[in-house]
Amino acid sequence: MSIAISDQELFRRLHAAEMDDGELESIFSNHFSSATSPHPNRVIFPNTDSEERAAITLTFKQGRLDAISAGPALSDADLAALEGAIELELSPAEPATGTSVLFANIPVEGAFRYRDLFQIIPVPADAPRPDFLIADHPFLLQFKFRGGHSNLVRASRQERQRQRLQLLLATLLEGQVRGRGLYSKHHWVALPPSEGAQSDSRYCQEIYTSESVAKLMGSASFCDVDRFPGLSAIDPVEYYTRIGIRAGQTLAVPANLTELLDRFDLASYDDQERFVRASFWFNHAQSVFTSSTSACFTALISAIESLMPHQDSVAACPTCKRPIGKGATQRLREFLDDYVPAEPKFQASRAALYWQFRSQLSHGGQLSHSDRGSFVWGLGGAPQEERNLISEVWLS
Repeated sequence: MSIAISDQELFRRLHAAEMDDGELESIFSNHFSSATSPHPNRVIFPNTDSEERAAITLTFKQGRLDAISAGPALSDADLAALEGAIELELSPAEPATGTSVLFANIPVEGAFRYRDLFQIIPVPADAPRPDFLIADHPFLLQFKFRGGHSNLVRASRQERQRQRLQLLLATLLEGQVRGRGLYSKHHWVALPPSEGAQSDSRYCQEIYTSESVAKLMGSASFCDVDRFPGLSAIDPVEYYTRIGIRAGQTLAVPANLTELLDRFDLASYDDQERFVRASFWFNHAQSVFTSSTSACFTALISAIESLMPHQDSVAACPTCKRPIGKGATQRLREFLDDYVPAEPKFQASRAALYWQFRSQLSHGGQLSHSDRGSFVWGLGGAPQEERNLISEVWLS
């Protein structure tokens, strides 16, 4: 028998304001066993083609859960079971330990520990490693996360914390730091000489594993970090301004890395989310640079925009109906002037240049010269201007 309950009361009883949207969805999925999404902003439990058999409908607004509605099929037993599962996940839980393989583009030979929250350590001595310098060099990230009572919630919390830390490290450490992708990928690879002729290829799945790595990934506690030398700590000014990779170089950290991480931990939730969004776009720019300078540039501007202060709603012009307030270019210019001052000649025009080029790329107006198949960038003209713009944004 269905129950009569308002959206507001259901939202309150299911603690929607206190739960992560993804965790809430996983609890609903676990209870109802299926779901359907007839509209990008709506999810219905269970999966049904009849509104009469709908129990719960989630409505999203601007990507966040906005309302929970009771359907005709929601029973008192359903509601009691959902309340119990959610309250259990909100109850105190012992911190859990996760271990993940990440990759840096220079070898990781030492360790770094940030309080009792996470640590970087090398992979075991018998684990696979590349035999040349500029490559994907594996290392292990061990981290604490809030445990969960159900496997789905626990897995969700572990993955969210892993991605968050990977993005922070990708932004705060030199070179590139990447994790596994969302989906498993295959690549055509050249076989080692011992397995075939020099020209032989095989289509192989991207994966990194070994018996010793798998054992560590199943560990319920941190490894003893004192077994490893510490990662070299370098003055931040030198660290963030040096360019290129030198022979024999290994991963180092800025000397103020602990302070930077402390400042992130002490920031408000909204500021943390802005920084993580910026880190995502910066990490994406690093990932796509070798395949598309157009995508790289647009991602870099998105990273800068993520850090810009939120603009409150402004009134609209009664005649043209457009918002009265600072435009996107002006807001970008003011942000760059405050945080990344440039030479006076360039400072006045760079925001307009960045915005114009990004708009052309994003709205189908053009591609960068390298994305149009130019093998030689050229020593002057438009190719040189594009190269300057991309280099300037990287340095910002």
